[in-house]
Amino acid sequence: MNREEHLASGGSTWLHTKTEARSRHGMVCARHPLAAAAGCQILRQGGNAVDAAAAASFANGVVQPFANSLGGGGLLVMSGFGDQPRYIDYRYEAPSNSTPDMFTVRSQTLQDPMGWRGVANRENEVGYRAVGVPGSAAGLVAAVEQFGSLALSDVMAPAIELAASGFETDWLGALMQGIHLDELCRFPATAHSMLRDGRFPYRPATVNPADVQRQPLLAETMRGIAEAGASFFYAGGLAQQMSADIMGHGGILDAADLAAYRPRQGTARRTPYRRFEILGADNVSVAPFLFGVLARLDLAGRDPLDPRRIHLILEAIKRCRTIERRHLGDTLFMDGTWPQLCTPERMDEIADSISPDRASPLTDLDEAGVAGGHPGKQPVEGTTHICATDADGNVVSLTETVLSSYGSRVVTAGGVLLNNAMFAFSPHPGKPNSIAPGKRPLSNMTPIIVSDRSGGPFLCLGATGGQRISTAVAQILSLVVDAGYGIQDAISTPRFDVSVDDVILDSRMPRHVVTDLERRGHSIVLRSEEFTTLHFANACGILRSSDGEYTSGVNPLSMTAAAAY
Repeated sequence: MNREEHLASGGSTWLHTKTEARSRHGMVCARHPLAAAAGCQILRQGGNAVDAAAAASFANGVVQPFANSLGGGGLLVMSGFGDQPRYIDYRYEAPSNSTPDMFTVRSQTLQDPMGWRGVANRENEVGYRAVGVPGSAAGLVAAVEQFGSLALSDVMAPAIELAASGFETDWLGALMQGIHLDELCRFPATAHSMLRDGRFPYRPATVNPADVQRQPLLAETMRGIAEAGASFFYAGGLAQQMSADIMGHGGILDAADLAAYRPRQGTARRTPYRRFEILGADNVSVAPFLFGVLARLDLAGRDPLDPRRIHLILEAIKRCRTIERRHLGDTLFMDGTWPQLCTPERMDEIADSISPDRASPLTDLDEAGVAGGHPGKQPVEGTTHICATDADGNVVSLTETVLSSYGSRVVTAGGVLLNNAMFAFSPHPGKPNSIAPGKRPLSNMTPIIVSDRSGGPFLCLGATGGQRISTAVAQILSLVVDAGYGIQDAISTPRFDVSVDDVILDSRMPRHVVTDLERRGHSIVLRSEEFTTLHFANACGILRSSDGEYTSGVNPLSMTAAAAY
């Protein structure tokens, strides 16, 4: 009997929740308690929300390198810094030596929720050829230097201390090291940096105290960035060493790629939703389109677990993902195609096409061959999300990733773990998301800020979890806005997702929901969300009340935590 069969038979199960943090001065939510504490420390020192978010991200890259690092990339959305809300897109790019056909593809390629499998020897996923130009160091430094109120050295100090003096290993860190032990051991520098004695997982506290993990090389690299800025990472000796190491092992990232990297910045995209506006990065993912379609559906006033409500959202998700697969890639390489598709009229058309009573098979919506098969295992642990607010009402929503867990699994000069950005591109030429020099791959990251009619912040929200991210954010958003839930209750509520024709339901869903959805034509698969699973994304958020009080919401089954100032 598997876990789902045990639950269906009426067997006992765990039920978990987390308490809300509350504050009127500022708050940070992050994937690790030490990262949230680092951001909150910066708030106490007089930093603003940008400083706090950056500090939390730098710290998270130390204590959870499987999720983010200086060698990754991200998206940051901010409100309160100037007349207009802004975003910074510092995602990874394909190196200048990349080509659309650089990977050998087997005949049976499978499209994964985060990237593509089927490439010979997994070269787009593991190892030096999988590495794209990293953006995290550039993006975080740019955010602090342009919008922060503290010196970069102050903002980075908590992370530097964690890397130099070490931190106690937690259960998730030990678990991830154990799960990926074989791949981490393939690369000597990675094993030396990430594993105890270069061979074994660090041990969490049991009867004995936890092992302390230190990363002295990474601490030195961060000290260099804190003193000299992003140029320390992207130019000079460190960049030359990283490039020589990568190129010497068959990779294609060279020093010129690092020197040429720049974050993209702009005014945040505004998507109306009921009486609110959703602020997000412009032309990066299908999420704004999904929000627009949901805004046209009759979701308000219904019980959150009403099968009809769930059916409508599932049908919207399927249609938006179909459009995403057909049309979306780096919009700078698309000659304006995506903005022409992402129109109010197209949102109306999609919403009107949804039957309130019958499911549409995904294969009926898609073009032949576009879906590329069924999803493989999900590399959903390689991402972190951070929400930060301060006493002045400034808000930052930040998502960062190395893509797969531990990215390329390669640690190079300076103790920096590098992304596997090439995994997020289609390995087939001629697609919107095909590889091209300087191109950024299709992204699932969905950091958002929700503003009220006056332009003031109402909600900061985001998640980790590969393709599950945008749909998790959309469901939580609807629970808060349409159902009036508090942010913690909204995040704790059982969720659902659909990638192919099968609908994935949290096993906590009532039986009548399953029966009703099956009657409407959905093929249901139950999944149990536990400490070691992540079927429905790992979300966190901060809700601001009308009188200015901040309230936290975090995943009750993860280490994600809130720290209040």
